[in-house]
Amino acid sequence: MIDNNPNRSYSSVIIPILVSRKSIVLVYDSSKPPPILWKLPGGGVDSVDNNDPEKTAIRELCEETGLEITEDDQLTHILKENMGVYDRHLFLALIGSEEPVLKKKGDEGESISTFSLSEFEMMDDFLPHHRKVLDLPYVKEAIKTCMHEFLGV
Repeated sequence: MIDNNPNRSYSSVIIPILVSRKSIVLVYDSSKPPPILWKLPGGGVDSVDNNDPEKTAIRELCEETGLEITEDDQLTHILKENMGVYDRHLFLALIGSEEPVLKKKGDEGESISTFSLSEFEMMDDFLPHHRKVLDLPYVKEAIKTCMHEFLGV
C-alpha cells in the first residue's frame, strides 16, 4: 500500500497506456462547464477504497473507461503531489490485454478516446492542472521510457 496519511484527503489520477494500440486513453466530460477539456481518468477517494490511492485509481479507471487492471498489467505509482488541502497521486498503467474493451461512455457520461503519444503531446484542449503534472520532467521521462521500452514507440 502507498504511504497515505489517513487524516488527509487525496485524489488519484491514472495515465492508462494501451499496449495493443500504443496509445493513451483520455476522457472528455461534456457535462462540465466550459471550457470542456480532455483529461486523465481519476477522481477522489471513496469509502470502498480503504484509504488506498491505488484502489482509487483502479476504480476510477474502470468507472470512466471500462478498463480493468489485471495481474498481467503493470501499474506504477510515479508521483505524490501536495495540493494544499489534499494529496494527488499519479499512476502509470500499462494495460496489455490483446484488444481491451473501452466503454462508449463513462459512468458519468464521459466520452472516451485513445491518442498516440505525439497526438497527446500536441493537445491544446487538455485539462491545465493535468498538463502541468504531465509536463514535469520526471513524469515526461517515465511516460517516454514506458512507451519506448514496452511498446517500441
